[in-house]
Amino acid sequence: MTMVFMGIICLYMPKIYLIGNFFTTPIVLILFKIVSPDLGNSLIETRILTIVIGTIIRYLVL
Repeated sequence: MTMVFMGIICLYMPKIYLIGNFFTTPIVLILFKIVSPDLGNSLIETRILTIVIGTIIRYLVL
């Protein structure tokens, strides 16, 4: 499953940042849950917020 996400990330990240970042999120959440299983929904909310901010910055630069 991780290999599929990584393939999609490599394919879409240079072209469509939002989609590439969308598929990066599950990998990040899985890794953080392995490292610290007691993390709650705050990690998901923070990740979504950073995706939105990163997408806005990317489209403002280009």
